[in-house]
Amino acid sequence: MKNFLKNFPVSIFSIVMGIVGVSLATEMAQNVFQKNLWINRAWFGIGFCVFIIIFLLYLMKMIFAFKEVKEEFLNPISINFFSTISISFLLIGQGFRTFSGTFALILIFIGTFLQLLFSFIIISQWIRQTKYEIHHMNPSWFIPVVGNLLIPVFAHQIFPVYVEWFFFSSATLFYIILLPILIYRLIFHHPLVDKLVPTLLIFIAPASIAALAYYQLTGQRNPTVVFFYCSAFFFFILLFFLIDFFFKIKFDLSWWAYTFPLAAFSISTLFMSGVWSFLRWFDIGLIILLNLITLGLLVVTLIKLIDGKLFINQKTGE
Repeated sequence: MKNFLKNFPVSIFSIVMGIVGVSLATEMAQNVFQKNLWINRAWFGIGFCVFIIIFLLYLMKMIFAFKEVKEEFLNPISINFFSTISISFLLIGQGFRTFSGTFALILIFIGTFLQLLFSFIIISQWIRQTKYEIHHMNPSWFIPVVGNLLIPVFAHQIFPVYVEWFFFSSATLFYIILLPILIYRLIFHHPLVDKLVPTLLIFIAPASIAALAYYQLTGQRNPTVVFFYCSAFFFFILLFFLIDFFFKIKFDLSWWAYTFPLAAFSISTLFMSGVWSFLRWFDIGLIILLNLITLGLLVVTLIKLIDGKLFINQKTGE
C-alpha cells in the first residue's frame, strides 16, 4: 500500500476537475435548452465519489509518504497541481448548490481558503527557488491563476465585492505575466515532453473563466468580456492547427487536462450565446464532444487502474 501511495500523484485531482467540470457545463446547457436528461447529475455523482476517494488517498500519502509529497512540492512542474485540490473543492461546492446550500458554502469557503494559501505558497516558491529553468515552464503554471479566477464565478455575493476583485485582479495580473513567458518558451526552446502535451489545452481555460468572472463583477457583457472570450476562442482554434501533437502521444493521467479547459470554454460559449445566438449550436457540439472525451477517458483510466498500469512512471518529467 505504501508503494502505491508513493506513486499516487497530486495531479490526479485533475480527474475531479474534469468530471465535475463536464457536470456543470452539461447542467448549464440543459437549463438553457430546457432539457432535463439527468446527465449532469450522473456526472456529478461520479465526480463527488472520485473526489472522496482521491482526497482520502492523498491524505494518507501525506501521512505515510510525506517525503514523496515534499518531492512533488519541490518539483517545478508538479507543484502547480497542488492548486487542483482547492479547485476541486470549489467545483464540488458549486455542484452541491442545487442539493445543499449550507454544505456547498462550507466547501466553497474551504476551497477559497486553500486557493489563497496555495497561490501565495506556489508563487513564493517560484521566486524563492534557484534551480528552475525556462524548459520547466508549461501551461500547468496557469492552474493557480485559474483557481483565483473561479472565486468571483462560484463565490459571487458570498464574499464582499472587493474580495472578488482581489482574486480577479491577482489572477489577471499573473495571466498577463505568464502568457508571454510561456509563448516564448514554446517557440524558442525544446518542445514539451509527451506527457505534458495535453496541458496545451489549459491555454483555453484562463480567458474563458475570466470572461465569466468579469461579467459577475460588472453585470455587463461589455468589450472586456468579449475580449476575454475571443482570446479563448482564438486558442481553441489554434489548438486545432496543433491537433497532430495530440495523436502522437500515449495515454497518461495528463490526458485529463483535455476536460476542464473544454468545460470552461463550453460554459463561456453558452454564456456568450446571449449576445451571439449562433454560438448555441456551436456549444451543442462542444458539449457532445466534452461528454464523449470524458467518458472515453474515464473508461481508459479504469482499465489502466485495473491492469495496475495507471501510476507507473508518474513522477513528472523535467
